[in-house]
Amino acid sequence: MFACTSGVSFHAFKNPHFIKYSKILNQLYTVPSPYTLKFPALDNADEEINAWKDGIISSSLVCLTSDGYTNVKLVNLINFEALTKYGPVHVDTVQRTSADILKDEDYIASLIIQVVEKLGGVKKVVGFVSDNEKL
Repeated sequence: MFACTSGVSFHAFKNPHFIKYSKILNQLYTVPSPYTLKFPALDNADEEINAWKDGIISSSLVCLTSDGYTNVKLVNLINFEALTKYGPVHVDTVQRTSADILKDEDYIASLIIQVVEKLGGVKKVVGFVSDNEKL
């Protein structure tokens, strides 16, 4: 669960210092591979992680952040995170097609409004931070 909820890179679990630390705590423990953490473990913990995220988000006011990026497969995405007093929590990722990229600031604003409503509205979301999208 720590790997899935902390924001730490899955590759950090391959770090020799982390592996040594884990062995000090328990000689019999084998640190799972990044693949095991990403796929089987994450798939099995989906409901628990969503409940954890909902609890964190509902317990305090949040600041919404968004950032557009292109992943390794060259897919254009917009990532939304809620900044809470416990740290950042992923809220949503929206894929943008080439047609979406040509849409204006009203399209981007509609995505932001949807996420704000998903988080509980303007009484819950007290700020918004974005990169250089034209709003």
